[in-house]
Amino acid sequence: MATWVERYEVPGSNGAVWTVGIDKDGNYGCSCPVWKFKRQVCKHIRFVQDNRIARGEDDLPHYPMQPGNVGEVTIKNGVVLYPLVPLGWNYTAHLICTIIYDLIRAKADAREIVNYKNRMAKAASISEINSYIENHGRLVYEKFVKGEGWINPITVPYNTPIRVIGEEVNDIIPSGNQAVNANKIEGG
Repeated sequence: MATWVERYEVPGSNGAVWTVGIDKDGNYGCSCPVWKFKRQVCKHIRFVQDNRIARGEDDLPHYPMQPGNVGEVTIKNGVVLYPLVPLGWNYTAHLICTIIYDLIRAKADAREIVNYKNRMAKAASISEINSYIENHGRLVYEKFVKGEGWINPITVPYNTPIRVIGEEVNDIIPSGNQAVNANKIEGG
């Protein structure tokens, strides 16, 4: 039996809490039945592998997130807002990947990010999403039109700063991560 050098408590979907362990060689294990009896990578291991925030690699606060009337992920008064996604459009998958990528950069709550990812892009891992956005850029809405909502999705570089409204940028995003302070966003 492996000796775990790191352990993480991960809530299960039925209310149970499972322990994910990592040994000195970087191998993962979990206390859930999927891992114990089938030795298959389970969603709890994926949660820890895919989410650097959940791994506790930083000691920064994590902000609550909610849908908002925004054209891209935006931090406003300590809440990370994300745009609604029109399903069935040719750009839907790109927009969903951009939102997940930006939620992580904006330090949204890790469990909420994983729940969003599992609803919207279950088959993709966080590392696949990161790679996609770094290769294809972020997709954001260009403008808000009254009566139509957010329109004209455009691609911007993957490292374009996160939008922040109503707070001092340095209070939200640590140095090294970029953010743009926008006092007013149309429709926001």
